[in-house]
Amino acid sequence: MADSVLMGYATRYGSTHEVAEKVAATLRESGLWVDVQLLRDVRSVANYTAVVLGAPLFMFHWHKDALGFLSRHRSALLDRKVAVFALGPVHEPHDEQEWTDSRAQLDKELAKFPWLEPVAHGVLAGSTTR
Repeated sequence: MADSVLMGYATRYGSTHEVAEKVAATLRESGLWVDVQLLRDVRSVANYTAVVLGAPLFMFHWHKDALGFLSRHRSALLDRKVAVFALGPVHEPHDEQEWTDSRAQLDKELAKFPWLEPVAHGVLAGSTTR
């Protein structure tokens, strides 16, 4: 279990999977063992020391598989480092308001899980229409 990371993702059209693979590759370059899985397929996080969770924001909500994952694995996630990202509906990379709005959407979704204290969380540019 030493230095093992679950890179769990949910996706509508494949963009988040692409980002998850890039995140996993970066973590592997740092010497970590990383397992990339769809969140809906994860049955246990027992074999991982950390979890990175990524999913798109769509229509002002985070993907239902991400929300379900957090609910199902609450007790196990309390004992692990968790990082979270969302692909936000940011169309103009320099539009500060779009970034702010997407971050607010993610923060609102994460507020449903007050027990969760991610070591990092944020919004990445992406389109949920792809």
